[in-house]
This record gives sequence, C-alpha cells and structure tokens, in this order.
Amino acid sequence: MRHAPILLLGALLAGCTQPAAKPDPATPAPAAAPAGQPAPSTGDPELDSWYPRTVTGEKGTAVIHAPQIDSWDGFHTLSGWLAFQITRNDSDVSYYGSLSFRAQTDTDIAAREVLLHDPVIAELVIDGLDVDAPEYTLVKSAFLSKPRTVPLDLVLAYLPTSLEIPSAKGLNTEPPEIFVSTTPALLLAVESEPVFVPVGAADLKFVINTNWDVLRVGDVGPLYFCVDDTWLTAIDMAGPWSPASELPSQFAELPDKPGWQNARDCLPDNLAALAPPAGPVPTVFYSTEPAELLQLDGEPSFEAIGSGGLGYATNTDHELFRVDDDYYFLISGRWFKAASLDGPWQIASPLPAAFNDIPPEDAETSHPKSYVRKSIPGTRESWEAALVASIPRTAEIQRGSEAELNFSVDYAGDPEFVPIETTRIQMAINTSYQVFRLSGDYYVCHNAVWLTGPTANGPWRFADSIPDEFSRIPPSSPAYNTTFVSVEGSDEEAIQYAYTTGYENAYVENNTVVYGTGYDTSAVAFYVGVGYYAGWGYPYYPYYPWPRSYGYGSWYDPDTGRYGERLVGYGPYGAAAGTAVYNPETGVYARGQAVWDSDEYAGRGYAYNPNTDTSIAGNRYIDYEDNEGWSQRVARRGDEWRYTESEWNDGRLETEFESSRGTQGQVTRERHGDTIVSEGTVSRGDREASFESERTRQGDAVIGEGSITGENRSATFDSTREDGNLNVNVSGSEGGQGQLDRQLDNGEITGGGTFTRDGKTVETEVTRNAEGVRRDFETSEGGQATRLRSGDDSAFIGQTSGGDVYAGRDGKVYQKTDDGWSAIENPRAGADSAGNFGSRTEALPAGGFGEARTSREAGTYSGYRESASGAARTGGHSLDRDFQSRQSGFNRYSNHRSTMGAGRTMPRGGFRRR
Repeated sequence: MRHAPILLLGALLAGCTQPAAKPDPATPAPAAAPAGQPAPSTGDPELDSWYPRTVTGEKGTAVIHAPQIDSWDGFHTLSGWLAFQITRNDSDVSYYGSLSFRAQTDTDIAAREVLLHDPVIAELVIDGLDVDAPEYTLVKSAFLSKPRTVPLDLVLAYLPTSLEIPSAKGLNTEPPEIFVSTTPALLLAVESEPVFVPVGAADLKFVINTNWDVLRVGDVGPLYFCVDDTWLTAIDMAGPWSPASELPSQFAELPDKPGWQNARDCLPDNLAALAPPAGPVPTVFYSTEPAELLQLDGEPSFEAIGSGGLGYATNTDHELFRVDDDYYFLISGRWFKAASLDGPWQIASPLPAAFNDIPPEDAETSHPKSYVRKSIPGTRESWEAALVASIPRTAEIQRGSEAELNFSVDYAGDPEFVPIETTRIQMAINTSYQVFRLSGDYYVCHNAVWLTGPTANGPWRFADSIPDEFSRIPPSSPAYNTTFVSVEGSDEEAIQYAYTTGYENAYVENNTVVYGTGYDTSAVAFYVGVGYYAGWGYPYYPYYPWPRSYGYGSWYDPDTGRYGERLVGYGPYGAAAGTAVYNPETGVYARGQAVWDSDEYAGRGYAYNPNTDTSIAGNRYIDYEDNEGWSQRVARRGDEWRYTESEWNDGRLETEFESSRGTQGQVTRERHGDTIVSEGTVSRGDREASFESERTRQGDAVIGEGSITGENRSATFDSTREDGNLNVNVSGSEGGQGQLDRQLDNGEITGGGTFTRDGKTVETEVTRNAEGVRRDFETSEGGQATRLRSGDDSAFIGQTSGGDVYAGRDGKVYQKTDDGWSAIENPRAGADSAGNFGSRTEALPAGGFGEARTSREAGTYSGYRESASGAARTGGHSLDRDFQSRQSGFNRYSNHRSTMGAGRTMPRGGFRRR
C-alpha cells in the first residue's frame, strides 16, 4: 500500500484504453500533462461566489457587495462597479463607498462561475474621507488581496442581448429521416451497413455497429434481438420483424459477461419453445442513415400555450408542437416543420411568433415546456445558451512538460489515413484519437490541446502552433470539431490553448445551440477492426464511430446544458454511433474497456471533462475464486487531486487515501458474522482524528455505535436504521448534544436535526434526491443559510439582515427601500458612531442616474481616480436595471447550482464498448 498517487496520473492523458497489470511500486510513472481549463481555487469554493462577502484583515473589515457589470470585453476583461462598507478595527465608524474596476477573467462553465484575477481599481470613492485616509488603503487591500469569483449568471444578466454571437458556417440543415409511430415502436439504427463480428463462441455473431444486440448463427440465416423480454426475428435487417417462436441452441452459449447481460436476461429456460409476447409487439423502423423516432401514445393530443395558436403534444416525451396546421419538431437543437406528421419535413426558420407565448422558467406563470425557450431563436434564454457556448475555455501548458509526456496513440493494425475533402490534410480512421497527417508531419487534437510528432506513433510534444490548413476543415468532416481548438499564444515558458463547445460538437447557429453538424459522418469515416488484448488472448473488435447529429432521440436540458438520449425505442445501450450523454456545459465524455474470464476481472477506465480540466482514472483487479483484489482511483481537477487505493482479502478491506491539500488517512473494515467493525485515522497537517465503529444487524434493524477522537476532544454516537429510517444521537466531550432523523421515501431522503451547546441551538433540515442535497440551517440567534450540493458541485447561500446596496456611477452608494432608492450618506470625518451605518439618507430622483458628475468634479467629494478613461462607463445606467439584473442573476445561479448533474430525463445505461 505504498504506491504513490503519481502512478495513475500519467494515465489521465494516455487515455487508459487497455486492461493493465497491477502497477509495480518500483516503476516510475510519468506526470499528467495539463489539459482543458484549470479552475484556480480561491480557497473557499463553497462561498466564493455569494455576496455580500466579508473580508477581514489585521487592520479592518470590508463588506463587499456583488459587482454591477458594465462590459465583458472578449470574455477576457470584465469591467464594472461595486459597493462596499469599510470599518477599521480601531474605530466604531463604518463608511460606505464605491469603486469601479476592471479584471481579467477565467470562466468555469461547469461551476457557473467567473474567476476575476489581476484586478485594477479605476476609481475609488469614500464620500466624506480624504484619499489619504486609512480606509482607502484597507479597501484596496481587501479588493486586490486575492482572486475572487462571481456567478456567471450574474454577469450574463447584465450583458445586452444586442451583443452579436458568431455562428458556425456551413452546417447542414437537411432533416434526418423521421419515423412517427402512435403505437409502441423502436429504431434499429445501423451506421453505414451492418458489420457482423464473432461473439466468441458457437459460431455466434452480432452486429457491432447498431444500438441493439442483433444476433445470428454463422454467415447466413435468421436474425434475432430482444425487446422487453420479447425476441424478434427477421431474415433481413430491414425486416419485417415478428415474434420468434424458438431460438437457436447456440444462444445458450452467450458469454456470461456483463457486456451480454441484457441479452442473457432475455433468454428463456426453453430455447425451443418461446412464450407468446405478453404485450404489444413494437414496430421496428430500420435505417442506415441518420434517423429519429417520434413516439406518441396514440394519436397526437395538443394543449394550448397562450393565445397565439401554439399547442404542445401532451402524449409524447419529445418536443412536438403545432401552430395552426403545421407541426414543429425539435431535434438536437434544430426545429423542423411539416404540414403532416408523415412529412415532408424541412428546417423551420424563422419560428412563428406564437412560440414566444411560452413563459420563461423564472416567471410566476412558468410552464412545463418553459425549458424549450433555450432553443427558440430570439429569446433571452437562447441567446444566453449561445453566449455560454461561445465563451473560450483556456489551458496553459508549461514548457518542459514534453519530457514528462507519456502519450501514445493506439491503432487497430497499422495506421490508416483518409483525405479530408477540400484540404491537404489526412486523418486516421483506425484509432479512437484524432490523428492527422499534413506535409509529412503528424498532429493530434486531444483533450482540447494540440500535439505534434514526426511519425503516426510520435514521440509527441505540445504544439506551439498549427498550420492554417486546419482551419479549412469543412463541417462535413468528422474532424470539424478540432477547428474550435486554437493555439492562442506561446512564449519561452508556456503555450496557451483555447476552445469553445464546438470542440464537443455543440455549435452556435442563429443564436441557438445545436448538436452536431447535421452531416452523416459515417459516410466519411467508419472503421471496424480486430485485435487481441496483450497477455490475455481475448479478441476485441475496435469500432471507431464518429459523433452523429441524429439517431439518439436527443434532448437539450436547460438546467444542466446537457444533450443526451432518451433511449426509449433506441436500444438498451443507447446509440452505438456516439457518446451516451453530451453536456455542453461540462463537456463530459467517457470511455473504458475491460475483459473477463470465469473468475477474474481486470479493467481500466477513464473519464475526462475538458471544460473544468477534471479527470478520473481507475484500475481494478478481482479474483472471485480466492476472494481477493485491489483497486486504484485518482480524481484530478487542475492542480488538485485525490488518490484512493484499496486491497481486500477474505472479508477484510484496507483503504488508504491522500489528496493534494495534505489530507491523508486509512480505513479498515472487517466483517465478523453480522457485525462490521471499522476503524481508521484522518490527518491534515498537524491535526489528526481517529474513529472506530461497529454495525450489527438485528432482525430488520441495523444498530451502530462508535466514537471519534481528535484535538483533545471526542464524541460518541449511537444509531438505529430500520425500514429506511435513521436515528442518530451524538454526545461531545465539550458538552454539545445532537440528534438527527432521516426518512427514505421513493428514493428521496428527508429529515432534520437539532444541535445544542452553551445554550445556543442550530436546527437543520435536509432533502437528498437524484438532483442533489439541500440543507437549510437556522440558529437560535436568527441566522439562516442554505447549502446545496450535487455531485462534486456545491454552493452556499447566506441570508443576511443588512440588506443589499449598490454602487452609483456618480460615486455614491444607494439602497433600495420600500419607498424607492435612497443614497446612503456617510458620517463626516470625525463623527461619532451615531451614523456609522449610514442612517442619514437622501432620496434619489426617479429614473436612476446617468453620467452627470458635475458636483464631484467641482470638488465637493473626496475620492481616488486612476483616470477618467479607466472607469468602464455606459451612459444611462439605471439602479432599477442593476437591481433586476442582480436578482435574476443570483436566482439563475442558485437554480443552476441546485440542479447540477440532474436532468429532466435521467439517462439509463450507456453506449456499447466491447
């Protein structure tokens, strides 16, 4: 258990495409090469983006309110104003002030946050104080002390929709073949023509390039596949398909492996006599070209939205609408129109004005179809989605990384290249990597960075430039997505890369986000090969499909920004021709392979999120016969990582973990009959805690007890879990007491707790479901807060009683009251504490303020200004607009944070990787 975490980091770039033997501790391993966009940590990720923020220093405290955004130049430089309150430690008097600033930005789309760094104060005003007052120094120190984050949704709320967003050129708007069924149906989609490969036993073969387990014996004969426990058969892939009355005896020899679990679960006890179908037999639609299935439960039934003639189909999960006598169908972000469900379909542009009758999600009268506004050109939601897709994600690779780069490309046989039309570039088709050849040089676009080398097998180094020829790759090529990865610059120390969501096949078209180029890429590049796992002897069949625009029943979820597939009617494995789920906000994709035999399993998996530079890699080995095994896992984001390693033997599991933040520990679990005994330690720096516990099953209940000790303190606990309910009591050595309850109902956990110490009480309520966890806190002293968590994402919303204040572009600070806007007037220098919180105010005329600065320029104020041009000003700003932007921005940010990782439809299964 002494393997260093670095042993797996090299796999994060290498791709982990083959099963691996257990690492040798004596073998040095390469470091991971950075890729994607690092997300710099500001030290407090759960709190950084919520305002007001309190910054406490040695000489005073500053309360910084949310910025009011003026501009975001090129998504790199943010300009705006903010209000603050400053109090020296040696004074009881607080002063309000305002400052204008500009800062450089990095955007974390997944976290919905913008990191501000290298800030510059353009103008700083504390009315009533001279510029040499110590409060000025304290404010500068508080604001410039470290990078800070603001919600991306707050920034977007301030930007005008008149901002132009470039569109991808040359995308194909021809509709796919659209099948419509009012009875149960499925889509048997094949990429190009069917390719049969051996299953591995009894002369069985299956079609590798489809979304169902289509089987046959030998090279000719009937075809079979199973749908909901019903086996269908046909002589030809195109059908007609009908229920099978018997199955070939060879089906009994289907491998007992997870990859064939769905098919094996469908096998009856008697292959020679199948029972008749218990329900209706689905219609099978067959296509070798991009196609979609519109599944309705009976004849379409529409319900009106608004008064403009718009209706939506209530008996389908698809996005089907009707205006007057025309039908509108949303697929992969594109709208298609037809006068009849039988077609012909054509691109719908522009959409009828009636679509604007769909109310926004944040409106009081929101609608179940409000999310569709993200795909309606001309709406604020569509514009924001397109804007987010256009924000560059950046990465910086330090020079010298090449020496540590252990990157290799796996081919099925010798590298095979085909030309890319209209260019001099050739691309490899028998590998899962995007490898190109141009003028004798080789290039790889991988994880949003460019690599180059002298041969198709490297050695590879990071490219500090790429030929302009790559920008000419047309949308009809499956390599078009690489044109959205660029080398932004380089110097003696580093190389800078940038990319937008086009790299992940999400493109901006007419101020909306669409998935795929619309072309049938299988006609350009398609490959199935054969190979053998080194050291194992098992054959595998490399299948290298390219992402397709259609054929997944894809939907777009505005809460998560995710494109995915409905899967219903599309196969137990989803679509074979693309990733199972695509998320333009997080860019997550995954790949992995494994091999099995009768009692052993070895596998390696890898997943990478290029938007946040987050990687997960793992190795695992299990010997079921000897009841032993080991596993390794490393998760990395930017410069941070967490490594876990486990070994188990005959019921005893030992786990060690370590993180880049200095946390490390070990846990041992051992079973003794109905009792599980656990013990371990966790440390960070010079702090250490230990724990021990026992859990025993007594009938339907699990009884637990244990203790935690550390830092000269300890706590004991006892718990009872029964019928989905959990009760826990905690007692601390310092006198604290706590009690909590949890209830499980239909997959949702709810409950509450009370914790008391020294006469003070904290009460909590918790809700945990598929969307994540929400915890509400309330203290006996009146404090309230909400913490949201989904996956690795979290947010904290603190509720304060001080109210929200705003910076006026006239140098004053304003507060919204029930009577309208009031300017907060500071006490004059030398005043006592009677006015220390701005109790004296003056009313602001209706309509806000503009650019007038006459009184200030006449010398009636004290302030610091870098230069008149340094302040980012836009005329006619309104405090009402600032108020509305701040409210809507934080509301959207809160909604995004609370729904991260969740979607309207939770995808099932995955795509085939045999």
